[in-house]
Amino acid sequence: MSFGNLSNSFQAYDNDFGLGHNGARISLNFFDGIPEQSLLGSLVSNDLRLIFKSLLKRDDTTKEKALNDLNGLIDTDLSKQVGKESQFNDDIFLLCWSQVFAKLITNESKSIRIASNSFTIKLISLLNKSISKFLKDFIPFLLLGTCDTDAMVSKTCKLEFETCFNNDQSKLDALWKVFQEQIISLIKEILINESVDTISDQRYIDSQEAGFKYNRLSTSSINLLILTINSNADTYVKGDFKDTYKDILSSEAFWKSFNLLTTFNMKKYQAILNLIYILYSTNFFKYNKDIFKVAVRNMFKSLTQINKKNIANLNTLVPMILDTLVKLSQYKDGRIWSYDKDSDKKLQGFLSVTSKNVTPHYYDSLFQLYDATKSLDILDVEKEWLPIWEKSLDELNDKPFLGRFGAKLLNEFWINFCKLLEQTTDDNGDCLQECIIKTLKNGNSMDSLPDLKKTLQNIVSANELETLFEEIISELDNESTPLPKHYIYNVLTLLFLCRSNESSLKKLSAFTTNKLSEDPSALAQKELFHVCKRLIDSKSEVLENEISTIVYELPTWVEKSNYKSAMDIIVEYSNSKFLETNDNWLSSLQDFFTVCLSLDIESSEMISLISSINKECYEQLISSDETIKGYVTNYINNFSFDNIDQLRTLFQSPLLNEELLLNIFTNAEKSQKIPEFVQCAPLLSEKLKKHVLFDSSFLSKTMFSISDETTNKVYDMVSPYISASTSGDGTLIIKKLCSIIINHVKHCKVIVTTANADIFECSRIANDIIKINPKAIHNFIPVQIDEFFLDYVPHIDSRVAITSAMSINSFLLPMNDEHQDVSKWLEVIKFGLFLDYLVLENEDVLSDELMVLFSIIAELADDYNSISDNPDPALCDFIHTLPKSEKSKDICLGNTLESITNKNEECKNILSTILADINDVTTFFKFRVLYRALENENDNISKLALISFIPSIEKYVTETVRAKDTSTARYLLSSILLSLLSKVPQHELCTKLRTLLAADCIGIRESELLQKKNKTKQSLILLTNMLKLDITSSNTNDFVPISPQRLNMVIKTIEKWLDSDIIYEPSFIGMRLVLLNFFSLIMKYPSVVDMNGSILDIAGKLLVDSLTMCQLDDTPYLLSLRTSSLQLCSTIEQSRPTETFEEEFRSDIKSVIQELCFIEFQLESNNQVSISFYRQLHKYISSYAKSKDLLSYYDRFLKAFLSFNSKKFKSVSQKRLITLVLGRIIKERQQNQVIEFELKQQQLHPHSHDDEDMFFDAREDADDNSDDNPQNDDDFKIPIELINKLNDDFPTEYIEYCENTMFITYLWNWHLTLQFFENISYKMRQLYIEQLKEHDLINKMFDFVSDQINLNDINFFKEQLALYDIGHYSKMENEFMTYNDDLSNESKYLMAHLMYELFNNVGSLTSAWFLNIRDRSLQNKIDKFVSQFISPLLISSEIYAVSKKVDDMEKKDDALSIKINQVTNEVKASYLIDEQNLVISFKLPSNYPLNNVEVIGVSRVGITEQKWKQWIMSTQHVITGMNGSVLDSLELFTKNVHLQFSGFEECAICYSILHAVDRKLPTKICPTCNNRFHGACLYKWFRSSGNNTCPLCRGEIPFRK
Repeated sequence: MSFGNLSNSFQAYDNDFGLGHNGARISLNFFDGIPEQSLLGSLVSNDLRLIFKSLLKRDDTTKEKALNDLNGLIDTDLSKQVGKESQFNDDIFLLCWSQVFAKLITNESKSIRIASNSFTIKLISLLNKSISKFLKDFIPFLLLGTCDTDAMVSKTCKLEFETCFNNDQSKLDALWKVFQEQIISLIKEILINESVDTISDQRYIDSQEAGFKYNRLSTSSINLLILTINSNADTYVKGDFKDTYKDILSSEAFWKSFNLLTTFNMKKYQAILNLIYILYSTNFFKYNKDIFKVAVRNMFKSLTQINKKNIANLNTLVPMILDTLVKLSQYKDGRIWSYDKDSDKKLQGFLSVTSKNVTPHYYDSLFQLYDATKSLDILDVEKEWLPIWEKSLDELNDKPFLGRFGAKLLNEFWINFCKLLEQTTDDNGDCLQECIIKTLKNGNSMDSLPDLKKTLQNIVSANELETLFEEIISELDNESTPLPKHYIYNVLTLLFLCRSNESSLKKLSAFTTNKLSEDPSALAQKELFHVCKRLIDSKSEVLENEISTIVYELPTWVEKSNYKSAMDIIVEYSNSKFLETNDNWLSSLQDFFTVCLSLDIESSEMISLISSINKECYEQLISSDETIKGYVTNYINNFSFDNIDQLRTLFQSPLLNEELLLNIFTNAEKSQKIPEFVQCAPLLSEKLKKHVLFDSSFLSKTMFSISDETTNKVYDMVSPYISASTSGDGTLIIKKLCSIIINHVKHCKVIVTTANADIFECSRIANDIIKINPKAIHNFIPVQIDEFFLDYVPHIDSRVAITSAMSINSFLLPMNDEHQDVSKWLEVIKFGLFLDYLVLENEDVLSDELMVLFSIIAELADDYNSISDNPDPALCDFIHTLPKSEKSKDICLGNTLESITNKNEECKNILSTILADINDVTTFFKFRVLYRALENENDNISKLALISFIPSIEKYVTETVRAKDTSTARYLLSSILLSLLSKVPQHELCTKLRTLLAADCIGIRESELLQKKNKTKQSLILLTNMLKLDITSSNTNDFVPISPQRLNMVIKTIEKWLDSDIIYEPSFIGMRLVLLNFFSLIMKYPSVVDMNGSILDIAGKLLVDSLTMCQLDDTPYLLSLRTSSLQLCSTIEQSRPTETFEEEFRSDIKSVIQELCFIEFQLESNNQVSISFYRQLHKYISSYAKSKDLLSYYDRFLKAFLSFNSKKFKSVSQKRLITLVLGRIIKERQQNQVIEFELKQQQLHPHSHDDEDMFFDAREDADDNSDDNPQNDDDFKIPIELINKLNDDFPTEYIEYCENTMFITYLWNWHLTLQFFENISYKMRQLYIEQLKEHDLINKMFDFVSDQINLNDINFFKEQLALYDIGHYSKMENEFMTYNDDLSNESKYLMAHLMYELFNNVGSLTSAWFLNIRDRSLQNKIDKFVSQFISPLLISSEIYAVSKKVDDMEKKDDALSIKINQVTNEVKASYLIDEQNLVISFKLPSNYPLNNVEVIGVSRVGITEQKWKQWIMSTQHVITGMNGSVLDSLELFTKNVHLQFSGFEECAICYSILHAVDRKLPTKICPTCNNRFHGACLYKWFRSSGNNTCPLCRGEIPFRK
C-alpha cells in the first residue's frame, strides 16, 4: 500500500515545502512529503517507476529489494561513466528521490538506511555539479546518516561520504558551514516539530517500536547538533542562526527527554551529556542562563533515577555524569549546586548507588568531583565521603573473582583514595591500615595485581607488615582456623618489596625459627615453612646466617604431614647462593634426608622430591651417603610405570645414569609400557639420550614394533643425529636405522610395495634418511647378491620342480627333499619389494647385479605363492626386474650363445651376471630368469632364425655331454637351450643330438646308475627336453624322435633297471622321476607305441610301482612322484592300452588311483602343489573312471567325506575331490535307489492298481505316513550321519569371521544332501523333505543363508552370474581354489546356489518360511535378491517343464489347448466343451517361490460352481500342500476334466475324479446310496467322525481289516 492519497489530502492545504528547497515538500513524518503520482508517472523509465512504487510500500523486504535494484542501476552508470547522460540526471527523479530519501532514513531497517545513503552518495558522485541545487535536500540527511546510532550505518555512510569528496578534509569541513542552516533546520524538525506520533503510523506498528524509532532518530539528530556546534563554535552563539539554536535548546520537550527512566534512553542521555559539556565549553550557557538552569536541574533530577535495579545497565554513564558535574562546578564557584535545593542529597544518593557498581575511570572522576567541591562542603569528608569510598572498596573486595576490570579498578581506587586521604586534615592511619588489610584479605594474589602491588608497596612500611605477620601467625596458632586465601602471601609479598626492609626481614627470620621450634599448629607451621622458602627466594645477602640456621634446624621440624613443604625449602636452598656460603650444607641435607627416609613416605613422592634438588648437590649427596643412593637405585630398578608424570619427573631428574636408565627400559619392555618410556625419553639429558640410542637395543625394540605414534616419537629423537650425518654419530645411527628398517620390512605382517609404500612409516623414514644423506641407500643394498640370496634359500626345494617351468630340469642340480621354511623366503621377498621401492626414487643405484637380484627374488616369489598356504599376488609386484627392463632386449639366444662360446671375462654386462656360476641355488634362479627371457623370444622367432643357432647349440651340448667333468650349471643351461628346439624337431642336428643322448643311456648297468660320475640321469633329462614338441608346428602321428632300434635298446636298458632291486633305493628316486617324465613324453608319439609293443608294459610296470610308492610317507620326493605318476597315467590312457596291459595293470592302476583320494599325505598343504595334483586327479577320474565302477566306493567316499576335519585335513583340494566324486556316485546310485524304492512300495501295496481296493490302500498309505514303521524307508533316506553333520557343524560366526575351510565344508554338506534330490520320484522327495523337517533343517538353512549372504551386494552376484550359473555349481568342478579370498567368494556363490536348490526342491515350504519372517526390512531384502537372481531361473525351469509336455498332452486330448506367456510367466489350459472354453490359469509371481503359484479359474463350463471351486482347490493343493510343480498341478487338472466329461463319476466328498494326492479314482461305493468316494477321502471321514457310516446317507459302509 502507498501513501499517495493521504499525502495529497494534506498537501492540498499546505504550500510550505518543509525541508525541501526545490519546490517539493520534504518531510520526515509518515503522512506528508510523498511524491505525487504525476511526478512518478513522469519518470524516464518503467524500471524507475516500479522501483519508486516498491519504495512507497510498507514492507521492508520490498523496499530493500527496490533499493538493491536502484543501486544496481547506478553502479552500472558509474562503471560506464555516463555522467550527465545518466537516466538519473533528471529533475523529476531527483525531486521524487529527495522526498522518498527523507522517509527511508527514518526506517528501522539498517540495511535500508545503508542502501539509501549509499545510493544518494553515488548519485552525488555520478552527477557532480548537475546535482548542485539538490545538495541542500541531500547533504543534511547524509550528515545525519554519519551520526546514526547504529555503528555499521554511521561507519558505512561516513566512509562513502568521505570517498565521494576524495577524502578532502577541507571540503568536508566546509559542508558544516555551507549547509549549517539546512542542518539545524533538520535538527529542529526532528527534535521540535516531529514526535513519536508523526514519525510512525501506529496503525501498523506498536507504540514501543514507534518509541524506539523516534529515540534513534532524535539521538542521531543530537549527535548531529554536537558536530554542527563543534564545526561552528565561533559563530553559532551570536551568528545568523542563533535563534534557531536557541529554539532547539529551549524546548521543554527536548530537556524532558534528558532522563534515565528507561535503559533504552541511554544513548540519548549520553548524547545530551556531551551536548551540555560542549555548550558549557563554548560559552553558550553564559548567554543563555535560563537554558543552563533547566539543563542543570534536569541533570540533578536524572541522578535520582539511578538505583540498585538499573545501575548494572547504566554504570558506564556514571564517569561521564561525574565529569560533567566537575565541569559545571567550575561555573561561578559551584553555583550550579544552588540551582537545586536537594542537590547534596541527590548527589549522596547517587554516589551511594554508583560506588558499589563501578567501571574504569569512576574513581578518577569521583576524586575530581571531590576535589572540585571540597571547598563547597557539599558532603562531609568523615561522615559521607570516606564511607562512600570504604563501602566501594568493600564491594570490590567482596567480588568472588576480579573480572575484566577488577585489577584496574583496585589500583585506580588506591591511587585516588590515597590522594583523598592526603588532602584530609585528620589522621586517617587506622583507616588506611584497615583498608589495606581488607585488600590483602580479598582472596586475590598480589602477583595477579602487579599495578596494585607497586602502588601499595609505596604506602605501607616493612615494620608494620612484619608486625602484622606476627599477629597473624599468633592468631592462627591459637585459633587454628584457616586464613583468607593469599592473605599471608600478600603480606609477605609487600614486605619483601618494601624499601629498607633488611631489619624487618631479620626479625621475620628469627620469629619464624623460634615459632617453628615451639611446635606450632599445622596451619601455622605450613605458613612458616612458606616463609622460610620466601626468605631463601629473596636472595638477600643479609640473611645468610638466618638461612643456614633454618636449614640446620629443618630436620627437627620435619614430619610426615609437612615433608613436602620442608622439601620445597631444601630444593630452593640447593639452587640458591646461600648453599655456597654454608660450609655445613652437606651434613644438613644428609640429616634432612635421613629423617625423611625414616618416615613412611610414598616412594614415588620421595623420589620426586629428591630429583628436584640441584644436580651437583645431588651428586655430592649420593656419593657421600650410601643410604640415599641405595634408596634411589632400588626405586628405579623397580619402577612400575603407573604414573606417567612420575616418569617425566624421573627423566628430568639428576637421579639417572646409563645403567639405571637401561634397567628402566627393561622394566618398560616387560610391563609393556614402552610407549610411556618413549613419550618421556626426549626429556633425558643429551648424554643419556645418546647412550640409549647408540649403545642399547632401544631403537630396535621401539621402532615399528609398537605403533606409528611411538615410531614417530623415536624418530624425532633420532633425526637430529641423522642431520649431522657427516659425523661419526650420524653414520652410526644411519646404519643402525637402516638395519632396523630392513628387519621390520622382513618381519612385518603387511607387504610394503611400490603401490602402498607411501602409507607406511618405514617408507617415510627410509626416504627421509636418504634425502638427508643420499649415500644412506647403500646401507639397504646387499654387497654380494649370491651370498645374500643363499642365506635365505640354502638349497633348491624339490617342490619347485612341480610348480616352476624348469620342471624335471631342476633335478640336474643337487636337489634336497627337505622342505624349506618358506617364511625365510617371505623375508627376502618382502625386503626385495621394499628395496625395489627405494630404487624407484633413486634410479642411479640400479646396477646389473641389483636388477638380477630383483629378478631372482621375483622368481622366488612365484615359488612362494605356489608352495605357501598364504600366497599374495602383491609379492610379485616388482618393477626393476629384467623382463620389465629395456635390458631384456640384450637377453637373446644369439647373445647367450656368444657369451658361452666366446667367454670374455673383461666384458661385464647383465648377461655375464646371469651366467656367472657362483653357487647352485643362485645359478638355478638366474637360469630361470634366462629361460623366461629366451622362451619369450622363442615365441616370436622364426624357424629359419632358430635353425641358424642349432649348430652352436649342438656344439655346446655335445661338449657338455662328452666332457669328463661338467658342471651342473652347464647341464642346466644345455637343457634350456634344447627346450627351445621344439619347433624344429626334424632338423638333422636335433636328430643327431637325440641319438647322442639316447646312446648315453644304452647299456648302463644298474650298478653304475648310482655312481656320482654317472651321467645317465643328466643325459636322459636332456633327452626329455628334446621330446617336448611344439604340436602346432609338428605332426607327431608319424614322427619317430629316436630310431626304433636305438629306442628299443634304451627301453631294454630301462627294463633291466626296473627288474633290479636298485629301483627301491632312495637314491634311485631321482631317476624314477626322470623315467616317469621320459615315458610320459615318448608315449605321446603314436608311432613309437605302435612300433614298440613292450614300451606300454614297461611303462605300466613303472607306473604301478611308482603309484604304490606314493602310498608310503617316507618315499623321497613324494609330491613330485605322485604328480609325475599321474601324468603318466593320463598318457597311457590316451595311448590305447593293449589287452595284455588291461589284464596286468588296469585294475591295479585304478585301485591305487582311487586310494590316492583317501591318503592323508603328511607333506600335504593348501597350496598350488596340492591344487595341481587334485585337479589332475579329478580330471583323470572324471575322464577315465566310469560311474558304475565307482559305485562300489560309495561307502568309502562317504566315510572319508564325513570324517573330514578342517583342522586335520591339510588340503581342502582333497576334500573338494572327495565331494565331487561322491556327488557323482550319489547321482548314479540314486537311479538304482529310485527303482528299488518303487519296487518296495509295490511290495508293500500289492493292490495299488486295483481300483476295488483303493480304500484299503489309502488307509495303509495314511498309516505309512505315521511314525509307526520308520524302518521301512531307512535304506532310502539320506544318511543319518550326513544329517547330523548339517546340525553339528553349523557355523556360529559370520562368514567374514569364520575359518573359510570349515565354512565351505559345511556348505558342501548341504550340497551333497541336495544331490540326493536329483532325478528322484515324488514320494522319495517327500521322504527326504520330511527327514529334513524332522531335524528342522529347512527353515534353519533358509535363515542361515539369508543371514550370511550380503543381500545388498548386488555387484558381486552380477559378476558371478557373468561367469557361473547359480542354478549349477560349476565353480566346484572348474576351480580347485584354496586361498581364503577364493574360498570366501565361492562360499557366497555356493550359498546362493543352495538357496536355489532348496527353493527348487522343497516347494511351498519356501513360501511358508518367507511369509513368517517378522523383520520386514529383511523380508524386503530377500524378496529383492531372490526376484533378481533366483526367481527367473526357477520360473524358466517351471515353464520349460510345461513346454516340453505340451505337445504330448494336447495329442492325448484334442479338446485341450495349453498356452504359455513367458512375458507374464503364465500358463493357461483350456478345454473346448460344446464350442465353449473351460479355462484355468497358473500364474507364477516375480518372486516365485517366495510367493506361491496362483491357480485361477478363468471360465467354468459344464460343471457346478461347487465342483469347480473344489477342482481349483485340489489343483492349488498340489503346489501348496504337496510341494508339487506347475506341471504336476496341470496334469491333475487335465485328467480331472478329461475323466469328468468321459463319464467318470467324481468323489462325493472332494468333488474330484482324481485324488489330489495319490491320483486314484473314486472306486469305493456306498451300498445304500450308491455314491462313489476316494478311499483316502472316505478313510479321512471315518477317522474324523469316529464311525464307518456314509457321509451322505449315514448308511454303514463295510471294510476289510
